[in-house]
Amino acid sequence: MEKVEPQSTVPEIPESTTESPLTGRQALALIIERWPKAFSAKSPRPLARGVHRIILRERPAGMSHRAVRWALGLYVSTNSYLKALTVPGAQRIDLTGAVVELVRVEDAVHATERLNKRVRLSYKKKKQKAVSAGGAGDSREIR
Repeated sequence: MEKVEPQSTVPEIPESTTESPLTGRQALALIIERWPKAFSAKSPRPLARGVHRIILRERPAGMSHRAVRWALGLYVSTNSYLKALTVPGAQRIDLTGAVVELVRVEDAVHATERLNKRVRLSYKKKKQKAVSAGGAGDSREIR
């Protein structure tokens, strides 16, 4: 009789944790698909602190550590996610969507500072673009 090796049901994960064939956006799409109660592109809610460790442990097959980090970096740096963090006492959720903790004051302050910095930089870029496109407003010729 021929001996049959049992097949593993555990998906194979690449040994390399520094390279991934996935882009950050592709990895984020897979994460949103895997944990739809925790991730929403339209109306994100603050995630529990340390949730990245669980995602790294339970990440989809073939997704590297780097891809997870890129994806989470994209998600938590969006203006809509940061706005959700600006309210002290807002609910933080785990991967099942259950409330597990509240946004701390220092987290809300940090999110507010990041958003304010973005607004300032955006204003500065628009101002520089206007000046370079049409020259300074005071440099027009008077007739």
